[in-house]
Amino acid sequence: MDVIDIQNLKVHHGKIQVFDGLNLKIKKGSFVTLTGMNGSGKSTLLNTIMGLNKFDGTILINKEKLKYGKFDDKVKLVSLECFSKGSWTVKRIIKYSLKNKEIDNLKKDILVLKISKRLGIDGVLKLKYENISVETKILVLFAAAIINKPDILLLDNCFSFLKNTSKQIVFHMIKQLQKKGMTILSATNNIEESLYGEEVVILKGGNVLKHDLKEKIFSDYKLFEEINLELPFIVSLSNKLQFYNLVSNTYFDMEQLVDSLWE
Repeated sequence: MDVIDIQNLKVHHGKIQVFDGLNLKIKKGSFVTLTGMNGSGKSTLLNTIMGLNKFDGTILINKEKLKYGKFDDKVKLVSLECFSKGSWTVKRIIKYSLKNKEIDNLKKDILVLKISKRLGIDGVLKLKYENISVETKILVLFAAAIINKPDILLLDNCFSFLKNTSKQIVFHMIKQLQKKGMTILSATNNIEESLYGEEVVILKGGNVLKHDLKEKIFSDYKLFEEINLELPFIVSLSNKLQFYNLVSNTYFDMEQLVDSLWE
């Protein structure tokens, strides 16, 4: 089932046309990465799906028409650019996501503490958002986004701000949520991060240039040359090793590639 169905989407920023008839379908429970050159509209697309941008065309979320300015608790966006409550404490930000949940205040506090401990931010709950590091801000916004278990999680260049330890924790939690049916749509300017999900969408010229499984996307070497995008390091390395007959397949995981070389 398609949880996101975008038809003939047109979005303008002033006189600049960002999308001109974009079509895209995202299946329930999938992990899809948006990539493309800077300015291709990755963040704009997430903001539009969130209901933050005016648009022409049709966007269906769980088969219901999206309207500009109408926000759905079943869709959550993690973005540094779209949060302005700097004077709020970390605890208040996370707890605010539970405002419509019919449980008492004590249970809300327990849920906040539980997710904060998993992300390693329980020590900053009393601090103001404006006084914490960029990495911690991402973790706080991530906690606020997933605490109420949305159907769709939108991530706007989040992984780039995380150190390896935090990145592994967040990625593990995302994969657990995905197994339970959550759909993840992640925009990134770092091509390496496009390997995290199962599908890749390449944006160019106001539309979807290609949408497929990452294995098929990254086997199209000519495409990447034409659009001036580099392949992920592990894919590029695999290709070079195949040229010298050292491996027989393209790998997307470094450990698997090393194991193959030792065989």
